[in-house]
Parts: sequence; C-alpha cells; structure tokens
Amino acid sequence: MRFKQQLICALTALLLCACGSRDSAPTAVPTSVPLTATLPAATLPAAVDLQPTLEAIVTTTTTGVTETTTAVASNQTPLSNSDARIDEILARMTIKEKLGQLFMVFFDGTEFSPALERTIQDLHVGGILIFHGNVGPLEELAALITAAQSTAVTTGAQVPLFVAVDHEGGLISRFAGRITEFPGPMALAATGSVQNARAVAEVMSEELQALGINMNLAPVIDVNNNPDNPVIGARAFGSTPELVSTFGVTMIEGFQQSNLIATAKHFPGHGDTDIDSHSELPVIDKEMAQLQATELVPFAAAIAAGTDVIMTAHVAVPLLTGDPELPATFSRAILNDLLRDSMGFEGLIAADSLGMNALDLRYGITQTAALAVEAGVDLLMFGADPGHSPVEQYWAFEHLLARINTGELSTTRLDESVRRILQVKERYGLLDRDQVLVSAPSAVELQGKIRTPEHLALADQVSEEAVTLVKNDAQLLPLRPEQSIALIYPDFETDLPLLLSEQTTNLTPIPITIDPNFEERSRIAALAANSDVIVIATVHATFYPGQVALIEELGDRPVVVVALTSPYDLLAFPQQATYLTTYNDNLSLLRAAVKLLYGQIQPSGTLPVDLLPHFPIGFGLTEY
Repeated sequence: MRFKQQLICALTALLLCACGSRDSAPTAVPTSVPLTATLPAATLPAAVDLQPTLEAIVTTTTTGVTETTTAVASNQTPLSNSDARIDEILARMTIKEKLGQLFMVFFDGTEFSPALERTIQDLHVGGILIFHGNVGPLEELAALITAAQSTAVTTGAQVPLFVAVDHEGGLISRFAGRITEFPGPMALAATGSVQNARAVAEVMSEELQALGINMNLAPVIDVNNNPDNPVIGARAFGSTPELVSTFGVTMIEGFQQSNLIATAKHFPGHGDTDIDSHSELPVIDKEMAQLQATELVPFAAAIAAGTDVIMTAHVAVPLLTGDPELPATFSRAILNDLLRDSMGFEGLIAADSLGMNALDLRYGITQTAALAVEAGVDLLMFGADPGHSPVEQYWAFEHLLARINTGELSTTRLDESVRRILQVKERYGLLDRDQVLVSAPSAVELQGKIRTPEHLALADQVSEEAVTLVKNDAQLLPLRPEQSIALIYPDFETDLPLLLSEQTTNLTPIPITIDPNFEERSRIAALAANSDVIVIATVHATFYPGQVALIEELGDRPVVVVALTSPYDLLAFPQQATYLTTYNDNLSLLRAAVKLLYGQIQPSGTLPVDLLPHFPIGFGLTEY
C-alpha cells in the first residue's frame, strides 16, 4: 500500500506543476489519472495502476516564487505503540460504546444543555457538529465544547470527541462574521497563489482550534465543470482537475500540519451535476474512464497528501453501480472497491449529512444510517437539515444496535470503523485527556486569537487579489467620485450600498428582490433613469431570469455588472460590456470590489473556470 501511495505522490507532483506564475508559460500536466483500462458498465478496477513519471517531489510556482518541498508522506499508518494503545481501548469498549463512535450528532441551542449531555452519555457519540444555530458569543461556544469534551471523557469509554464544522470560506460559514471570514475556494484560486491558500488554511486552523474545534469539513475538491451546478459552484476551486488538485492539496496540508483534521469532499465528485442533493438525488452518467480523467484526480492527490477524511457525495453513478437510484453513500462498489481497494484510501469515510433529501425522501434516517455503514461509511454525519430533530439520532442508534444483535451488521465491520476513528483521534492527540480537558478560553483570550488585525488584513489582501475584471469594453471603469451612481442590488446585500456610499455622495441605492418581475423591473428602470452609471449586483443570475431580464432591458444604458456569488452569471448575458466577479459576497470581497470599481486597486484576479467561448480559465484584465 505504501508503494501505491508513493506512486500517487508522483502524480501529485505533476499536478502541482500546473499552478505556474501568471507570467510563466503553461506547464504540461497530465489530464487524467492513468488508471487501468476502460471498464464495462457496473464494473470496477481491481487496483489503480498509477505509473510514476517523476520522483515524489512537489514543485509549485506561485506568483513568481518557486518552492520545492518533499511530497507529504501518507499519515494513514499509525506507529506500533499507537496500535497497542488502540487495541487496549477497543478491548474495553462495549458494543454500544463502539457504535456510538460512528455518530457525529447535531444538537439544539448555543449552550451545553441537558439534552446534549444526555445524548453524549446515552449514545456514546464519537463527535458533535457545529451549525449556525449553535453559535452565539464565541466564549459561550468554547465553553459548550469544553463541557461536551468533559462529559465524553468522564463517561462510557472515556474517548474524547471529534468537534466538526463546515468552514470552507466564502459561501459556507457557520459563524456569521464572529470569526475571520475568508474568500471561498474559487476566490482563492482566482488569486493564482497557493501561498494565499496555505496562509488562509493556517489562520482558519488557528481560529477554529482556539474554540476547541478539531475537524474542518473542508476543503471541497469537486471539479465544478458544470456551470449549471446549483450546489457547488464557487465552493469549488475551479473547473479543471489540475487546478482543484493543486489548491485542494495545499489546503489539506495547511489544515493537517496545523493539527486540524481536514475533510476532502464530495467523493466520487459532485461538480458535474445540475441538481442539488439537498433536494433530490443527482445522477452522474459517466463511465470509469471519464471519472478517471476528471472527478477522481483531486481525490487521488488528496490521498497522496495524507488526507485523513473523505466525505461522500449523495449522487448516483449508475455506470459504476448498475443502479440509477443507488447513492454513492450506499455503494460498496464505490466506497470499498473503488475508494479503498483501488485508490488505496485508509482513512475515514464520512457520509455527507444523512438528512439531505437525496437520501431522506426515499429511505428515512434509520435505514439511511444502516445502509451507509454497510456500504463502508465510518462517520455518520447527522446534519441539522430542515424537518429533522436530534431525537432521530436515538432511533438510528437503536436500529443499528438491533442489526448488530441479529448479526445483520457484523461486529468485525463495526470494529473496522472504530479502529480507524481511534487511529485518527490518536494521531491528532485527541486520546490525550490533558490536551482535550483544558479550561474554556475567556472572551479576552479569544480576542487575541480570532479576528486579529493580522487575520483581517490577510482576508483583505486575498480579496483584493481575487476580484476579477473580465470585461471593460465600454471603458466605464474606473468610476469617478463625481458621477451619479444608481446601485441596483438584492435587498439582502445590505453592506454593498454602505461601502459605495463611502466613495460618492451621489448614490441612489435601489434594493430589489432576487427575481424581479416585470412591474418591479419597470420601477427600477425609472428610478435609475437619470444616473450617469448603473451598477447592478447579481446573485446566481443564471438561476433567476428576472435578473437577466433587468440587465437586458437596461442594455442601452451605461451598466456595470458585479457578480457577487458566481462567475458564471456572464453566460446569461454575454453581451454585457462591463463585468467583474467577486465569487462570494464576503465583506472583504465586497470592499475589494468597490475599490476596483473606483480604481483604488489594480485588477489582478484571473478566472479559475472557463466562460467559453471568449474567456478561458486564467483570463483576467490586469489594467483598466
């Protein structure tokens, strides 16, 4: 297995060469994972045959600076003394205590409640998940996590908890601005600098760990090669496997070398779908050779980098499973035969939230949990999905326990997952009580570690390098302070008019609904009629025809479009002459966009996706 991982490291070295400086000639890179021969439908390779063409040395060129580092060896093999320690823990655990380790549970409220205490004690849970509804004052959150850990290590098997959160940056954050909000993956890739990605990962790690969080459910390493994808989009680094691999591996290394567990998601790939798995089950009609060329490339690179957790995608891949209604999360062919046996992954397989409609509409939470474990999932993520209650976690626990007692789920299968869980906990020091049982930090102590001036400055720097000017055909930019500006913006983007008002006293803010009808568009046009320039902020315009119609109806006016959440908006109105994109609507990115509008920073961001036929990946204006 170690030989196989060394071969994958060689592939990673090739991939990382793709991230050249903006001024350098493009470097030839492999366009696929060279797996074994093309397979017939519903079959899988016996092994991944990765032929090395370079030594396991990663050379990355970023913004004119070349770094050469030895490829990170896989950390999937624990030391022998760790094995002995884990054997001892496994030997003293009851069946219930072992089963509980698979459970990553959600809970209600911002304080450590009796209900959460009972859940940890009754279900012997392996971890807790932090969502928006659990985050109040940060010192309160830290106290909650400290109390949860104290309960875990003083009851049952006395095994500390994973404490996990989705902190991707950009569109996905659970903290409502209470910690540093960084641009998301696609914005990071738009800077062209893996140094930025590494710095962001390190700061994210520092801030999360200050709160007691030890696992980040990030990064997304899906290849977003479908512009109509409603759920990934700018959560991905880009639209090519090379770019995604480069930035994904950098983030994984940044997290894990800062002692924060990383989670590469969503296997075997969620980037080429036009359905949100939160709503229904997407189907990916791709053969193995197509997956090898695109979707699987970043996951092979992540395995080579030693990622400890890979999260599944609730997508159907019928050409691998033979069943158009079987989610990958329930498929042994995908999780065991492909991910483990063929690709050599030895870490934890985590299910995406079990309450998502892609699973829940057909199976229900108890059956979903059982099917996931039987397919090879190690961590059952019970998310705070709409319509679900924490009590359902008890039902799932009792259902799985019954299957173990009847022999339908073997104790051998259970032990496999628990051993892997304990190995990861041991690797990050989470089996050491002294490291886990620390006093909850005070508000003052947290202020010295979270949203520090240095962290906020990094967010601003990355944002200014990310904002991408794609078109300035009408030479409307930079704007001048004396010009009258009509700002048309979605009514929930309240920061944007405040930022623009700092640049001009002649501003007409015009809030709109996200999908304005004809009457609303007519009113907007009248309000903006006398302005020198109209600035329109769009949000996922390709999904809202009212936004597209508004831009088309104002086509003879001097219009600047600022796409706040997706670079793909331009595909809906390719005739638009002035266009820039921020990728996310974080405050730092909005501030950078306003600076670019007024010529206070030089444009430098480049597209991490293709906006074909005219604007390929890597395009971006660098002057007005």
